[in-house]
Amino acid sequence: MAARCAVARAGPGGRAALRPAPVRPAVVARGAVTRLIVLEAHINGQHYTTYRADGVIVSTATGSTGYSLAAGGPILHPNAQEFILVPIVPHLSLGNALVISSESQVQLKVR
Repeated sequence: MAARCAVARAGPGGRAALRPAPVRPAVVARGAVTRLIVLEAHINGQHYTTYRADGVIVSTATGSTGYSLAAGGPILHPNAQEFILVPIVPHLSLGNALVISSESQVQLKVR
């Protein structure tokens, strides 16, 4: 499965940095000191939900048994081609993990 991760800062000087396929899960959070973050999750350009959580994990099957599992995510078979989207300690928002097709594009926007 070819997974790519891009990080872009909003604003006039913002630019995207493309990362190679992640073996480990990608985590979107506030930083070293964990505090509530508000993230809009879009799948294939469609708004899915808005997370209010300590962060969100985007994981492949390889990363599904580590941090993702500890946050309440499912275990995927090692040959599975899907992604997992797992909120970390969600607050008043959808708290379930979501398994997404590898053909999908996931976009998380920090609000």
